[in-house]
Amino acid sequence: MTSTRPRRVLYTALIGRYETLNELAAEDPDVTALCFTDDPDLTSTTWEVVLVDRAFPSDPVRSQRKLKIVGHPALADFDEWIYIDNTVRLLVPPSTLLDDHLQGCDLAIPTHSFRDTVEEEFVAVDQGRLDSHERVTEQLEHYRRDWPDTLAMRPLWNGIILRRNTPAVASWADAWWSHLLRYSRRDQLSVHAAAAISGVPIRRIDIDTRRSAYHEWPILTDRDDTHRFTDRPQKLDLTVLRRRIRSRLAGAKRWLSRSGSGSR
Repeated sequence: MTSTRPRRVLYTALIGRYETLNELAAEDPDVTALCFTDDPDLTSTTWEVVLVDRAFPSDPVRSQRKLKIVGHPALADFDEWIYIDNTVRLLVPPSTLLDDHLQGCDLAIPTHSFRDTVEEEFVAVDQGRLDSHERVTEQLEHYRRDWPDTLAMRPLWNGIILRRNTPAVASWADAWWSHLLRYSRRDQLSVHAAAAISGVPIRRIDIDTRRSAYHEWPILTDRDDTHRFTDRPQKLDLTVLRRRIRSRLAGAKRWLSRSGSGSR
């Protein structure tokens, strides 16, 4: 009997036109390479470019995260997937990663090198103002009540995700995506909770986040976050706030004056 080799795909998602696509440093004839983008002018010598619409026209970050987490119909015919952030440069053919880390499991993600617990990651996201304080603190409080064990776990670094295309892994992705819609867009906060909900174990890939025999990160090319984060918390402008309050108070006084004169 001859075994059939799994159909493999490497993919990335570049949504929002805030950075330049990084070409692949190590191509692989056994792995299809797809780049999903909303940029109709994007071309590549190493990626097959797939034009997509944003899931949320005014939210490029979650539109990108949806492709990262749930995937795209173009991936349905592949057995094994590797996702990489555009800022990740693979130094080896994708098949090497799959052969080394997806044997005997359905899902494998590197461990985050910078923090010891998911709860520390929540604090870092909040202090760095990477999402709204209200959203992050609400998520943390819910997790303390509903999935407390996940907060003590080592965080995962989701710049590289290896998975098999199975119903169980799809249920994990659906749970993860639902948390990014309900809570913070920072996906490292919710990936463990999604595993707890779906029951899908995640194999850790123990490599340094910044550089390993497999990759280097971050590779930033012409990045401009100005238009990427449409809902990033902004510094409060007290002058504008006072002006708005005075305007609303004046409007309220005019309404009270009219209301009072009409009741006599």
